[in-house]
Amino acid sequence: MTVCVYGLWHLGTVTAACLASRGIATVGLAETSEAAAELKAGKAPLFEPGLSALLAQGLQAGTLSFNNDIAAGKHVFELTVSDNKNNDAHYSADFYR
Repeated sequence: MTVCVYGLWHLGTVTAACLASRGIATVGLAETSEAAAELKAGKAPLFEPGLSALLAQGLQAGTLSFNNDIAAGKHVFELTVSDNKNNDAHYSADFYR
């Protein structure tokens, strides 16, 4: 099984790297080709302790890849991760209603 993670910011990038570190084939679907290229180069979009090492590990092992081609996700399970904070920095479930 291959997992496709869409939404590669804080939660999505960490989720993709962690899944890949457990040996699960993981494709990160980026919004742009530029974002995909930076992730392919092992550059995390934000600072998270240990994230750069997990990205490098997954990329080197071949369990982690990144692209921005939606067709690459057509035969895989898709996991969408969203970070929904309202204006006062509190999480809100209103988006899901």
